[in-house]
Amino acid sequence: MDTNGSLSFLDQIRFTNGIDHCKTIFREIAEKEREKAIHYINQTELYFASLFFLFPEIDELNLYENLSRRNYIALGMCAKILEIEKPFLDIKQLGRKNGRDIPLILNWMFTTGSAEDGINSEYDRVLDAVAALLVIDHKDTSILPFMVNLIFNRNKKGLLNHDLIWCFMKSCNPHVLKLSADYLLSYDPKDVELACKLLSIKMPDAEEWDDMRGRYNHYIAWLNENERYLYHTGESLNLTSEPMYYDVDLNAKYLCKEVLQHNKKIGNPFTSKERKQLKQFLEATENEKRILAEYSNRIYYQDQSLWNKWMHLPLQEQMNVAAAGQGDVR
Repeated sequence: MDTNGSLSFLDQIRFTNGIDHCKTIFREIAEKEREKAIHYINQTELYFASLFFLFPEIDELNLYENLSRRNYIALGMCAKILEIEKPFLDIKQLGRKNGRDIPLILNWMFTTGSAEDGINSEYDRVLDAVAALLVIDHKDTSILPFMVNLIFNRNKKGLLNHDLIWCFMKSCNPHVLKLSADYLLSYDPKDVELACKLLSIKMPDAEEWDDMRGRYNHYIAWLNENERYLYHTGESLNLTSEPMYYDVDLNAKYLCKEVLQHNKKIGNPFTSKERKQLKQFLEATENEKRILAEYSNRIYYQDQSLWNKWMHLPLQEQMNVAAAGQGDVR
């Protein structure tokens, strides 16, 4: 945690002396110089965790009307998530007046608050709910690096992370696979085990442990090849013990057309030629589809003129060329 001079007054106290001391100091200031306490709690540099842990003091001192809009909405979110009845925290009314800053406030809550994850179950519950609101409702993928850190840190501590994993993968952003793959390079076996589960790959055997860099490079090469064609399957730990979160759309890879993550459909309308090509592709076996899709993708990026000629061949001739790995279809 960065504890340099840019920290707010209350964060400095909390990082140096702990939560309880921060609470005591805040209460003492509020009882003697209320305006100064209001200034400190509303500092723009304040971390969400300090606001959260001072919630009881803010409530007891009845400072709601003096809170900045950011802090008021943040505490309103906390009360709603934790099902705490606080009639003063009318976030619905504020949201109706101007809700455009809600995503920014949620982002502040998560990005400045994620480092304190694990302090207590209520705090973790708020972080999980805020992450879901950001990723699912507001399509904010900027928090994905923070989320992956939380997921792996909780795993090390033996804390629950299923809801966070579900939300992380539900972002429908293949970049989550790259973020997870980075943990294949960890020296902690727990990190590697979880990374393998998230990536739907087998755990390394005894020999592979000695070359995890090579295994990582192999996976990244696969990801770079297939990222445009990946789609979120909808599988989760709530449905199966070994979910495959993302899979390759072989139809898209064969046609070399990107999959749109928001609806899992191939982008851009099909031309009549593409519909005809896809129709014959669907007649192939699953193994043939894999061979055809991989070959199609490879030569598409090597020589599009060659790819066009190959795509006009009958399916069996395409398969013969692809199976032989030939590049010349003239």
